[in-house]
Amino acid sequence: MAELPEDQSSLFPEREGEGPLTLPIPNLTESQKDGLGQTVMVQMDTNLGNRSGYDRMLDISEAMFELRTQPRDVPWPNAANFIPPKVPEKIFEVTSRVVGTVFQPRLFTVTGNDPLSSQYSHTIEQFYNNEAQTNEWLDPLEECVSFAARDGLAWSEILWDLTIEEQIRVSRDPETGKRERKLVSLVRYDAPRVSSVMAKDLVLFPNYAPTPEAADAINRKIYMSEEDLWKAVNGGRGIFWPDRVERALSYVQTGSGELSFDRQGYS
Repeated sequence: MAELPEDQSSLFPEREGEGPLTLPIPNLTESQKDGLGQTVMVQMDTNLGNRSGYDRMLDISEAMFELRTQPRDVPWPNAANFIPPKVPEKIFEVTSRVVGTVFQPRLFTVTGNDPLSSQYSHTIEQFYNNEAQTNEWLDPLEECVSFAARDGLAWSEILWDLTIEEQIRVSRDPETGKRERKLVSLVRYDAPRVSSVMAKDLVLFPNYAPTPEAADAINRKIYMSEEDLWKAVNGGRGIFWPDRVERALSYVQTGSGELSFDRQGYS
C-alpha cells in the first residue's frame, strides 16, 4: 500500500488568490491514489462490519415506518399481511410535538446580556429568522427530528454553500449600438446549507467513538447522480479525480437508469 511522503508540501503547489472554490489540488501519483482508496475501503469495511447489528436494527425500524412487510402464510398460505399504521402515527405525533414546541413561533431566540446588546437583540433575531425562512432551513431540521424519532438518532449537517452559476447574457453596447454576448457569473446561494442525515448514512471512524468530535474521521453517504459527479470534477474545486470518476462509472451502463447523464448535452 502506497504511503504519502513525510514532507507533503510538494503535493500542494503554491497558488495566488486562493479562495473557497480555488483550493490547491494534491499532486498524487497513481500508486498514492490507489493506496488512499484501499485504506479508505478497508476502514469502511471494518467499521461497517462492527456495526452490522446496528444497521440491521435501523433497517427494521425503517421497514416498520414505511409499512413494508414480508409474505405471510399464517393462518393460511398467502394470507393478508396488512399492519395498522401505528408506528408512523406515533412518529408523526412526536415530530409535530417537538417541532411545535422548539421551532415555533420562531426558530432563533436572541437575548442580550447587557443594555447595549439588548437594544439590538430583536433586530438580530429578526435577521436570523428571516434567513431561516429564505434559505429553507426549517424543512431539513423537521426531517432530522423525524429521523431521530424513528431511529433514535439523527444528524444535522450545516455547511456553508456558495453556488455560482454562469450564464450568457446579451447586452447592447451604448457607444456602438452592437449587441454583445457576455459570460456572467451569478451567485445563486451564499449561506449555510442545512441537510438532515439518517443514522445509517453516517459512519464514525472508529465505530465506537461516542461523538463525532471524538472520532478520527466522519464518513457520510451521499447519493449522487452522474451529473453531480461530473459537476464535482469540472466545477474547478477538484473534489473528485476525473480518472476515478470514469472508473466508477464504467461499472454502470450509461443510460440504464434515471440517474444517468449525457455529457454531450443531448439528454
